[in-house]
Amino acid sequence: MKVLCPIDFFSASMTAWAARMLEDLGGGELVLLHCINVASRSAMFIKLDDVFKEQAEDDFKALLPKLKAAAPSVKFTAKIANQDPKIFILSFLKGKNFDLIVTGTKGLSALKEMTIGSTTAFLMDRTPVPLVAVPHEYPYSGLKTVVVGLDEKASHIGSLEPVLELARQTKAEIVFVNTTENVALTDILKCYLVPATEAATVQ
Repeated sequence: MKVLCPIDFFSASMTAWAARMLEDLGGGELVLLHCINVASRSAMFIKLDDVFKEQAEDDFKALLPKLKAAAPSVKFTAKIANQDPKIFILSFLKGKNFDLIVTGTKGLSALKEMTIGSTTAFLMDRTPVPLVAVPHEYPYSGLKTVVVGLDEKASHIGSLEPVLELARQTKAEIVFVNTTENVALTDILKCYLVPATEAATVQ
């Protein structure tokens, strides 16, 4: 599995989450991407983006050994881009065959006050790759239960395949939560419940 993890170092706990998940799956590749989106000030002697690039390089040097120790079977790649994360991440995904994006629920900027809007929410609406948003400082303890919310839009059921594939690989229990009375969950279960999943609960 190949995973992209946008990182701002302010809230980097999702990198450990992603690394340990891949380790549980037997390895894979985790690409850490840090975007610097700070405008240069002509009145300054030193460009702000150069300062933040140096800081990001130092942060990666401190972070990568910890991740490699926690997930020795995972290949790590670090990239720094002087780009707006919202635009750059979407273009960076093209042609690289990522299976998953793991991001945080905080802003993706070295200076939070310079971020307009939520990059995670922006990506959720536009990315062609499945995305997992990990809350700040949420520890990884294995994927034991996957909750799937369903409504009357049966045409969206096909988008569940990446979630169910992840459940297959981790042998997680799948809990289907029906938010309407108009969906025939028995038909959904027949199509999507997989042998590797030991149990499924319908509520």
